Amino acid sequence: DVSQAEPRVAAFMGKDKNFMEDYLEGRDVYMMLARQYKPGVDDETLKKKYRKKCKSLILGLHYGMSADTMSHNLDMTIEDTKELMNAYFTRYSSTAAWRQECLDFAKETGYVKTIFGDKLKCDKGRWATQGFNYVLQNGASVAMQAGFFNMDYAAKQLGFQLFPKSVIHDSNQNLINIE
Repeated sequence: DVSQAEPRVAAFMGKDKNFMEDYLEGRDVYMMLARQYKPGVDDETLKKKYRKKCKSLILGLHYGMSADTMSHNLDMTIEDTKELMNAYFTRYSSTAAWRQECLDFAKETGYVKTIFGDKLKCDKGRWATQGFNYVLQNGASVAMQAGFFNMDYAAKQLGFQLFPKSVIHDSNQNLINIE
């Protein structure tokens, strides 16, 4: 399983120093956002009350949810939801700017460009939900494919053969022939 695949792609593609440092230092990005949102609150309270909301917000923004939808899903007022969104946009400002570039491009052209420049058409009127999510999903898929190639290469170096069993979104199962 690739933990937090889409947020990791967003950190990389957005060239976001804070986002990448949080991952490279092994920090919990959802707790880091909770600290940004509620500075001075102890970690136990942040974990109990805000970590899950921060996770849902990050994923919701990446999936193209509106503030109204997230407000309902998070059981927060629209004002509190916007405040949490602003905490994300402040902490991860480069990713937020890249997200907006993707959305603007999709709105203007009706499609998005993947990591390798392929064009994915957005459904009519759905640029706001698909404009960023398509790019992230494609990036996560590319990362998974690279992981498969690396696992296969490493297994062969050790004299094993991999037999892919299943691939589901951002995880995979393999059988290894060790005879």
